[in-house]
Amino acid sequence: MTTSRHGSRARYVAGCGCAPCTSAHSAYNATRKRQAAYGRPTTDLIDAEAIRTHLRALVAAGMGARAIAAASGVGRRRIQELIKEPEGRVKPETAAALLAVTVALPDHALVDAAGTHRRLQALVERGWAMARLAERLSMTPANFSDLLRRDQVTAATARRVTALYDELWDQAPPEGTPLERKAASMARRIAGSRGWLPPAAWDDDLIDVPEDDLEAEITRRVDRMDEAELRSAHTSWRKYGDRSPLTVAAGREYARLVYERKTAA
Repeated sequence: MTTSRHGSRARYVAGCGCAPCTSAHSAYNATRKRQAAYGRPTTDLIDAEAIRTHLRALVAAGMGARAIAAASGVGRRRIQELIKEPEGRVKPETAAALLAVTVALPDHALVDAAGTHRRLQALVERGWAMARLAERLSMTPANFSDLLRRDQVTAATARRVTALYDELWDQAPPEGTPLERKAASMARRIAGSRGWLPPAAWDDDLIDVPEDDLEAEITRRVDRMDEAELRSAHTSWRKYGDRSPLTVAAGREYARLVYERKTAA
């Protein structure tokens, strides 16, 4: 008999088909699918510091360890340990369960727009025309363009964009007609000219980090990488064109280390 709470993948695997458990299982599989699509291992342990940041945000929004445990299926003591003194890495299933826990903000609440911008920019880079995305979001093209310039968006808008991104991130736009091909090509040109990154560049636990915090968060993660991880990032960046901000930063750090060794020799 399982001791996991409802809303956890473990409970789903044990045979529970309720909506919260099914949702947790879907979130876990979505993470694995995205990692596989990016050509990355699907069983890597997750940086615990990112989990701690998420847990502290939940606590700051009013959720206690007991409530987080009930929503995620992760033990309360384990959650308290991660908040106070995180390990270097945690299991993917633990990370997925905890990252799936969110505070239900009212629709009118304002949230940072960074994640909304990155998701829409990534879809445009994929070839989805802004006019088509605006239509899917029930917006006018003018309102869509304004959305990409805002520092904050409503929680309702952020949720709609996230749902659209989750639906389309791995789907190519329709290009069956000359008009559709022209629209997709124009979208990719716009994204290229503005330096917008593709979906593969954003890990789930970085895509919503505010712009003002992103560089510091990436630097912290790079500082915790060993040389093998830095070398792997450098290969992904230079050889395979991986444009993930974390990969690029780690690759540059590896290049710096190599240069220092050569000049010191």
